[in-house]
Amino acid sequence: MGAVALCATALAAAEGTTIPKGTSDDGPPTYTNAEVVAVDVTGRTLVIRNAKGVEEKVQLDDALAGFDDLKAGDRVILTLRRGPGWARVSSIDKSRAVPASQVAASSPPSPPVDNSEDLASREAFGAQVASLAAQADRVDHVWNEFRRACKLMPGNPHEGARGWFAIWEGSVRADLSGGFCRDLFNQIVDLGEPINAGMTAAEDVARRTLLPGDIREIRRQYRMDWDGWALTPPKRLEQ
Repeated sequence: MGAVALCATALAAAEGTTIPKGTSDDGPPTYTNAEVVAVDVTGRTLVIRNAKGVEEKVQLDDALAGFDDLKAGDRVILTLRRGPGWARVSSIDKSRAVPASQVAASSPPSPPVDNSEDLASREAFGAQVASLAAQADRVDHVWNEFRRACKLMPGNPHEGARGWFAIWEGSVRADLSGGFCRDLFNQIVDLGEPINAGMTAAEDVARRTLLPGDIREIRRQYRMDWDGWALTPPKRLEQ
């Protein structure tokens, strides 16, 4: 009964907050560790207690089907988009608990090492890179057609990266005299630039808690290991 009362109290305290649906004014995603205080399945809202001990009400994004088996007391990693006075949840991951069997019974009690922030950062950055890599796979198809049709001169390949990154580096040598090849070039720029912007934003967040080696390791897993994400996008070619 105590847990039910706590959930009801937490939801009632946050009831006055109206959270709008997603708009074009949504800010960039942020990632946070939190404890679930209450779940409102009907209203699609959560009351969470963040790492600073502050409770807040957040709205489930329309893209998420539901809460699955989430319940009060769960530790979670949330991806949030915030606006003035509100926040929406675009992904929920349960934190992994450390099995008690890993703690030696004969050892005296010692202060726990809190590495939850590092774990959350690795998982959040990995999820971001995986999503952007799926978009990069589509650019690969256009790039392969560009290589075949436009007499691309061989260049220095980037290990663990994509060949079309060379367009941003200005090192591509190809026959762009025909309109078809210029169109393929422009498609690669149009499709690739949102990926570059997404990687730049994801790395800005990850660098606050992850070492450069950890960032590079995750990028290599998805063939996204490149240091040119912040380069100015190439100019589109006239048709």
